[in-house]
Amino acid sequence: MKPAGAGFVTILAISAGAGGGGGRSSSAGTAAYGGGGGGAGALARLFIPGSQCPDVLGIQVGAGGKGGAGGASGFNGGASTAGGSTLIIALGFNQSLLSVSGGGASGSATTTSGTRGTAGTVTSTAWTDIGLLTSKAGATAGAGGADTGGADASAGIITGGAGGGGASAGGSAGGGGSAVGSLGHPSATTVNAAQAAESGYALFRPLFLSLGGAGGYGDAGTLGGGQPGGAGGIGCGGGGGGGVSGNSLTGGDGGDGGPGLVIITAW
Repeated sequence: MKPAGAGFVTILAISAGAGGGGGRSSSAGTAAYGGGGGGAGALARLFIPGSQCPDVLGIQVGAGGKGGAGGASGFNGGASTAGGSTLIIALGFNQSLLSVSGGGASGSATTTSGTRGTAGTVTSTAWTDIGLLTSKAGATAGAGGADTGGADASAGIITGGAGGGGASAGGSAGGGGSAVGSLGHPSATTVNAAQAAESGYALFRPLFLSLGGAGGYGDAGTLGGGQPGGAGGIGCGGGGGGGVSGNSLTGGDGGDGGPGLVIITAW
């Protein structure tokens, strides 16, 4: 409910991140890729005169996408689910005031690739046209890799997840990618094969910043299976699970994507 006499209203809306893809499981002597990182959502900030803002708003905050399951022995890793959209509805008009779509799902990890998800988008409406809208798609997620390791997720205000590492046919394993931090803040990483992939985080001061999950480590048959990816922070993608090349082993699960967020300020 809009406060009486409000001169201006600011709406910050962030959609949810997608889960990371599960890692492939191959028999010994066959390459296996890690899952791709989940796509980040998008961020929108709308500044609107209070006289133009409806009195009552409905709010739908997007839910984070689930990470894909690691592949059972001899099978591809599971695709993740997309992040949910965040919507602000003008209830008296039964129309969307602001719409931000969630991050795109990661594809299945195979013997040749681990496809990353894509970032969400912001849709203009009649209300965004009469206000001041600034928007930003999430930074690019990392693709899954084999023994060369998963790709990093690019730095940004909100980011995709990093790609999971995998293994080559020759018996070498690769590490998971990192979700790269911005403005001097730490990255979410996978330091070594014995360490679980780090989950992302969110900061609210001095400015809002959120990070995706790191990718899981790959396995060439010595670790008991691919390692899971880290979960994403608010609006961010989960990391891809690690792939494994070894008999009767399972790929790592992808990390879950982070939920959306809405903050409304009236004065």
